[in-house]
Amino acid sequence: DISPVSKPNKDDLAFIQLSSGTTGNVKIVEATHKQLIENCTEYGNVIGINKESRIVSWLPLYHDMGLITSVFLPVIFGCKVSMIPTFNWLQNPVSLFEKISQEKGTHVWMPNFAFSYMNSKITDESMASVDLSSLNHLISCSEPTFCDDMLKFENKFSKFGLKNGAISNCYAMAENIFAVTQSNGIKSLEGMAVASCGKAIPGVSILIRKDGKDVTSTGGIGDIMIKSSSMSRKIGDNDFYGYYCTGDLGFMSNDELYVVGRDKDCFTSFGNNVYPHIVEQSLNNILNVIPGRSCCFNIPSQDIGTNRVGVLVET
Repeated sequence: DISPVSKPNKDDLAFIQLSSGTTGNVKIVEATHKQLIENCTEYGNVIGINKESRIVSWLPLYHDMGLITSVFLPVIFGCKVSMIPTFNWLQNPVSLFEKISQEKGTHVWMPNFAFSYMNSKITDESMASVDLSSLNHLISCSEPTFCDDMLKFENKFSKFGLKNGAISNCYAMAENIFAVTQSNGIKSLEGMAVASCGKAIPGVSILIRKDGKDVTSTGGIGDIMIKSSSMSRKIGDNDFYGYYCTGDLGFMSNDELYVVGRDKDCFTSFGNNVYPHIVEQSLNNILNVIPGRSCCFNIPSQDIGTNRVGVLVET
């Protein structure tokens, strides 16, 4: 005996996520079938996913980056996906490239740290039989993305077929199902460490708010606010013309979004805004400092009436 299949309506709940809480308290994020399909379809069209695409991933499926890119995008577009266990990749990072080469992978997503990790751990000798020429998009997704990391990665692996412009950047969050913006390659403004996150995907609108005012068009740094039809039904602050405050800080330039840090991490020192992620990235370039093993934080001082900048590094 087989129970009848329940066919959901478009506005029925598809699944529930808990946001990571990196920019505030952990939130319950509800996703309907309509929101899920709309966000995945709009994003997939922007990055050229179709039935011929081949997604390769080591991302865990309990995280929205893995869940959306390795489960729902392949299901919605009808393309193939090949996955390797996360800890296998950590122990042997070249395994991702080997799988891309074997499966003729076209799309891969990774957090920013993975680029520097692979750059430092993978030797040219281990890449002898690897061909990366099938890759159309190798997307940095999560954390501020730094141009230096991407350019070093591109320079090292271009001799193994990695196309110029294949590396790009996506700003995504569970509160909007997944994608908010997508860049075309890696680029930045002069003097900026962080890379552009690109333009908003169709259906998404972005505002930058500072001291209660809209500074989007002036290029001012402020709270990143988003509004879209994919936004979760349970995410709190959306009273600024219906926009949701993401908890991230950034600015817009030529319709492209730049994320500089998280509001709860940033602080002022002697009148200067300090963005810990950018300080930590700079520390990585100091001789004998282990990349990624650094932390920047504020030290309040009543004597001088401001914050001192504290750093902790592992050498």
